[in-house]
Amino acid sequence: MKLIHAAVTAVVVSASAVISANAASTPNFIGQLVQADSADRTIVVDANTRDVNVTQGEKVKFVVSGREFAVAFDGVAQDIDLGEFAPQGALDHPVRTHVDVSPFTIAN
Repeated sequence: MKLIHAAVTAVVVSASAVISANAASTPNFIGQLVQADSADRTIVVDANTRDVNVTQGEKVKFVVSGREFAVAFDGVAQDIDLGEFAPQGALDHPVRTHVDVSPFTIAN
């Protein structure tokens, strides 16, 4: 009976790890698109922009070659390529987005 319990526990733990890893790699787990007029600030991205910094809880409007989109970074603090959120064809190069931990997050 202990062997069955250990096997079931191992399956549940490994399945949880796979689900968590997949969820953390998706843009929706980091942020989501929102209306541009709800943004707290604006970042203009040009051909020389390689990195941008945002903070959890921020809503940021991005302007790329005259095209606008906004993202609410309400998920995990994790780096992501801005192209994951940008309208198709808006970016012609990778732009790393650094999502910093909110200063209002309470440490465990």
